[in-house]
Formats: sequence, C-alpha cells, structure tokens
Amino acid sequence: MAFTTRALGLVALGAAVAAATASTAAADTTTDSVTVSGSNYQVGCTYTLTAPEKVDGFTDPADPNSTSRLTSVVPILGISSASATGKATANWTPTVVGTHQIYAQYMVGFDGEAHYGPVTVQVSAATIPKSC
Repeated sequence: MAFTTRALGLVALGAAVAAATASTAAADTTTDSVTVSGSNYQVGCTYTLTAPEKVDGFTDPADPNSTSRLTSVVPILGISSASATGKATANWTPTVVGTHQIYAQYMVGFDGEAHYGPVTVQVSAATIPKSC
C-alpha cells in the first residue's frame, strides 16, 4: 500500500506543478470602460481596443504613430467602428516600448471633448520569434 500511496502522491505533485507552470490565458486590461485585448503586450503586435459605442476614436499619447493604424469604417484618423455588441472597436499596434495610456475620446455638445480611460498597459520589445 505504501508504494501505491507514494505513487499517487507523486502523480498529484506532478499535476500541481504542471498546473502552476502552464501558461495562462490572455487577460484583457480594462479601466474606465476602455479595454485592451490580450496581455504581455509587445511592439508590432496588434490588439483590439474596445469602448462604449459613442466613442469617436482612440489615442495613445506615448505612441502617436500607433494611432495611424486604428481601423475605421470612415477614413479619418483614429475613428472607431461600432460592433454588433454596441461597443466601439479599433485595432492598436504599438510601435514603441514603454508605458502606454490609451484614451477613448467622444464629443460633448458641438465643440467639447471628453474621454474614457486611460487604460495603462506596459509594452515590451517583441520576442523572437514573435509571439502575438
């Protein structure tokens, strides 16, 4: 019996170690109604930005070049498109390493502007091979 109990104990220990070292699923980052899909953010990878439907666009002051890659149904820089879920979505591809604060902007009245966010994400250099 001791051998069986010991073998079962080793199997249980092995399963616990495997579970602890297994890679975790991507966890989105959300702050003040702005969500950035994924985790372990890297330069050159594309992530989905999501915010309430009334958003006019997204900005990333740390990486002005990334805003040119926001997708749109209208060809205006940084405009987002509404999805079937009633949320505005856009693609974001960071081009610089560092801390990024992403805002979702919307109009208030005729000439005012407000925003959701920022959601803060840390972007690292791309791994080789790239793991987006």
